[in-house]
Amino acid sequence: MKVASQDVLQCSAAGPLGCCLETLRRALRHVKIRRRERLLRVSETLSLGERRFLAIVQVDRERFLIGGTGQHIALLQKLETEPVAAEDLPRERTSSSGLPGNGGF
Repeated sequence: MKVASQDVLQCSAAGPLGCCLETLRRALRHVKIRRRERLLRVSETLSLGERRFLAIVQVDRERFLIGGTGQHIALLQKLETEPVAAEDLPRERTSSSGLPGNGGF
């Protein structure tokens, strides 16, 4: 790394510690840190009380529904790769009373 004469003048004015910090700051400006992409991710969890839960776990591009207790974890189902939006789900017909039924017949 080349040091310009103006940098030397700035360093001497700031003192030895200031000079070291400025040199370190300039050197680190060009350092790039890459985070490792994780293959395992918990997308969502739902507590069921008494140390029981449901979770959606994503491994690479696959998704799984798992259930767990204090002593046990189980795979419940492999899910579709893309989550289904609530608008895309079929709606259940309701009777005139607002309860699920056969459409009021």
